Amino acid sequence: MWTHLERQAGGKVKGMGEKQIEVDKRILRTQIGILKKELESVRKHRKLYRNRRLSVPIPVVSLVGYTNAGKSTLLNHLTGADVLAEDRLFATLDPTTRKVQMSNGRQFLLTDTVGFIQKLPTMLVCSTTAQLI
Repeated sequence: MWTHLERQAGGKVKGMGEKQIEVDKRILRTQIGILKKELESVRKHRKLYRNRRLSVPIPVVSLVGYTNAGKSTLLNHLTGADVLAEDRLFATLDPTTRKVQMSNGRQFLLTDTVGFIQKLPTMLVCSTTAQLI
């Protein structure tokens, strides 16, 4: 039953080679090392973008949510903009940014994003999450 855990012949060397479990562990350690390097690369990349966002003197706020949830309508109401806001899926296909002046004199940039749909594929959710970090 556990034949894959038996010893393997060691090539041209006489005697027994690595056990299968040792081979599996070595392969997994290699894969984990590759993934850690990729993750570190993503962290460095995201840190550059985060630093760039923090260096901007005006805060940026994004409206994020499901498609047809009223994000464009809210942007129009808060900014007085005339962005297309229709009762249909994906009426907003491009993000739109407008400056908002608050009553206390402070201001910020408000971005209307493209909406999400329910039950998105996992890979698509991961890709959008990476952009939000």
